[in-house]
Amino acid sequence: WTWAKLGELISIEAGKRPVGGSSKEGVPSLGGEQLTRSGEINWEKLRYIPEDFYDSMKRGKVKLGDVLIVKDGATTGKTAYVKYLPFEKVAVNEHIFILRSRDENKLLNEYLFFVLLSELGQQQIKKFFHGTAQGGITRSNVEEVLIPLPTVEDQKRMATYLSKVKESVEVLRKLQKNQKDELEKLMFLVLEEVFGEAAD
Repeated sequence: WTWAKLGELISIEAGKRPVGGSSKEGVPSLGGEQLTRSGEINWEKLRYIPEDFYDSMKRGKVKLGDVLIVKDGATTGKTAYVKYLPFEKVAVNEHIFILRSRDENKLLNEYLFFVLLSELGQQQIKKFFHGTAQGGITRSNVEEVLIPLPTVEDQKRMATYLSKVKESVEVLRKLQKNQKDELEKLMFLVLEEVFGEAAD
């Protein structure tokens, strides 16, 4: 595997909200509270922005396959992959970065998600964290993150394998909490096994 800085491979966008914050109807606006520890998006208890405000936004509009990462606050580094969109229009607020591969012949978004979810990715993000609990990471911090870059074919195989592990967590969501926690631990152990070798 070769190594590459994210700044060479991805585009980064941040979202925003109108003056006065979110509202009770309109276009869903995702924040850090919607991203789960295991990389899912919780589509319940959403906040919204007016549709005309969304239409005026030049950045921060969510697309299928995007990678989302919390950029500030106590949950900085929490990451999710947009594998489906239950709404036609979705945005992120000012606490979220959207990461997108500039060329999926070099880097697959789903592979990027798993790298950032792994200990390898999280350690680098936490290294850049600055400030108190309300601190965070900057765009340039994200651009400095180093990731292992196998061939696209290998990225596809790894993403497919890791997706199956992750799906096991989703299927068993309704288990008792302690069982779900054990399954999530197993998922992170698999991630460490896959990307820990790269770090070594």
